[in-house]
Amino acid sequence: TLTYTEGQPGQVLESGFTLNDLDGQIVGAAIKISTGLTTGDLLSLTVDPTTMGGITLTYTASTGLLTLSGSATATQYQAALRAVKYSSTSTNPTALYSSRTVTWEITDSTGLKNTSVITSIAVISVNDVPVLTDLTAKSIPERAAAQSLDSSVTLTDGDSPNYFEGSIRVTGLLDGDVVSISSTTASAAGAIRKAGLEIQWSDGSTWQKIGTVSGGVAADL
Repeated sequence: TLTYTEGQPGQVLESGFTLNDLDGQIVGAAIKISTGLTTGDLLSLTVDPTTMGGITLTYTASTGLLTLSGSATATQYQAALRAVKYSSTSTNPTALYSSRTVTWEITDSTGLKNTSVITSIAVISVNDVPVLTDLTAKSIPERAAAQSLDSSVTLTDGDSPNYFEGSIRVTGLLDGDVVSISSTTASAAGAIRKAGLEIQWSDGSTWQKIGTVSGGVAADL
């Protein structure tokens, strides 16, 4: 069993794999993530011609199938199979499944295939930090009307649609500076407002508290 942690580079599945065939050449192998396949999963192999001969490969992400082709000796295919790696590019590789099962099928020159061989992979997720992007500097002329600080900012989190808490801190305020959040009563889905010392979010029908205001005065953030 291989244990793979989110963000790791490719990890070798079976470094001790042994392949024997008394009939001669091997003509192909199919290594497949048969259960638990999740978007971002990858089976990979770097072919070394000095130890693996003329073996070629293709990987189909939609089915999790790594196909090895080309006639080569059992020793050369053994070297290739021992170098097959698993990795995931997903920021939430356990969203659907916390494990994977990999099956190995090898075909020799007479068309015969091996008996069933499987490898189990335990996948461990890492909690990803929220990311703010598209932040831009803002210039506001003296005595100008209130303006949005940054209407293009984007907040993302690779493994969670919900957020526990956050804060906006304004420093360098001078007399006359006002930082505010709209006190709208329109409850369109996704609307944000300040009501007293609460920051609220609307689900389209009701307002829900998502934060509080501290510092300044009640009318300002």
